[in-house]
Amino acid sequence: MLGTLSSGQGHATSFAQLLVEWLGVDLASVRLITGDTDVTVVGGGAHSARALRLAAIVMAKASDQIVEKGTRIAAWMLEAAPADIAFSGRRFTVRGTDRSVDLFRVAAAAAHADAPPDCRGPLDGTSDETMPSRRFPTARPCARSRSIPRPAWSTWCGTPPWTTAAAP
Repeated sequence: MLGTLSSGQGHATSFAQLLVEWLGVDLASVRLITGDTDVTVVGGGAHSARALRLAAIVMAKASDQIVEKGTRIAAWMLEAAPADIAFSGRRFTVRGTDRSVDLFRVAAAAAHADAPPDCRGPLDGTSDETMPSRRFPTARPCARSRSIPRPAWSTWCGTPPWTTAAAP
């Protein structure tokens, strides 16, 4: 679930492809829910490349949490120490062995009544990132606009005209 949505930029595809890459799941296994205020309290709208950057940060942190909890569950299932578990390509493997378990089996095992307390519950991750104000990659943002119909150019540098804040 993401608090941003795509309005033609292709974010839905990009978001899903990132999860496919990080978790090793098939694209058909990714069900992306965006812009649903019943499940996402805060949203970021659809802001071109910024939405993808922020969503990627949020999804990466949530994916890390999924792998972290999945590692504990897999260690319990495979009777190994969590430090001995590696995650790659949708599988949790005991290092140096051929013993492994699939991500989805790990998620299902978390529902077992005999699972350790720190392994119970949904295999999920939560992250929240906020970009409170516009940021510019340079110390003095500059823009140029052409006045129509005259071929005169106007330039501003420093504080953007749409804000009263000082230039970063």
